[in-house]
Amino acid sequence: MLQQTRIPTSFGCFEIAGSELGITRVNKVEGDSCPGGAVPELLRDCARQLEEYFSGERREFDLKLDWGGAPEFY
Repeated sequence: MLQQTRIPTSFGCFEIAGSELGITRVNKVEGDSCPGGAVPELLRDCARQLEEYFSGERREFDLKLDWGGAPEFY
């Protein structure tokens, strides 16, 4: 089941989507509002790692990725 959330960061609003298999996408969302709120458990590690990256605490990501639905050349 695909879950998604939006998180505010110092670089703007980002939308994270993922499934039990891993993260399917991370997109920067244009606009003035970024509704925060509870981040689903499935996406919390990605949200945390993005925040660490934008604050300069992280240089590499350690996330499972869900490539289902992506073209073969990815």
